[in-house]
Amino acid sequence: MYYVYVLACGDGSLYTGMTNDLRRRMTLHAAGRGAKYTRSHPPQELAGLWRCGERTAAARLEYAVKTLPRAAKLQAEGVLDPKVLRVDVNTLKYQVPGGMLSNLINQLKQAGKSDKLYEVLAEVPRVREDFGYPPLVTPTSQIVGTQAVMNVICGERYKMCPKESQGLMRGEYGRLPAPVNEEVRRKVIGDQKVITCRPADMLKPELEGYRKEIGQYITQEEDVLSYALFPQVAEKFFKARQAKQLGLDNSVLDTKNNAMPI
Repeated sequence: MYYVYVLACGDGSLYTGMTNDLRRRMTLHAAGRGAKYTRSHPPQELAGLWRCGERTAAARLEYAVKTLPRAAKLQAEGVLDPKVLRVDVNTLKYQVPGGMLSNLINQLKQAGKSDKLYEVLAEVPRVREDFGYPPLVTPTSQIVGTQAVMNVICGERYKMCPKESQGLMRGEYGRLPAPVNEEVRRKVIGDQKVITCRPADMLKPELEGYRKEIGQYITQEEDVLSYALFPQVAEKFFKARQAKQLGLDNSVLDTKNNAMPI
């Protein structure tokens, strides 16, 4: 038995090969000894695999796969769904951007409901209308798309609503461009209070608290923002920067007492 295989490499490239001992070949590729190409382009996963009874047939198939355009090769491996390659004028009616379409296809594949794609596409504009016509850009495009998938898979509209849908209908993402369907809102969030003000105004001021927490490390105003966004990473960086400035060896730091040995 011979195998023709395609490896997805870490840099996004593809490697096609042939073997009669698949396990051994994969072990060699993982060790960097399978081929000159995979030595400099480490493979990440087995993307495609075909079985052939004879070496001659395997060699022909290997050549055929190698000469395929990248899009066709990805399609043959099941990585690229042919649905995203078609021209569909109904996209104007579905209102679904390209990035959102690929996510919908993946969600349906994972649920084993790929045959429901066009039902979901038809459901998207209905959900968008119910939700007050949020713009179909991240994150609201994913909220609308996921809700459309759930409506179709469950067989009942708004039987299941993720927390993001609830947040959108509750007003956590700000005021929507158009009025929402109040009946749908009650079904999604029940008796929860709707936010009518600017959601950010409900947050307590935190900047000064962050400033106090890292006061000993601040050398510029941007340090406070870095800490607010990435507290663990930023603090580690600040300590290393301070140690370098003072000529200290952080490897001997007493982290419990935050002190250097004398």
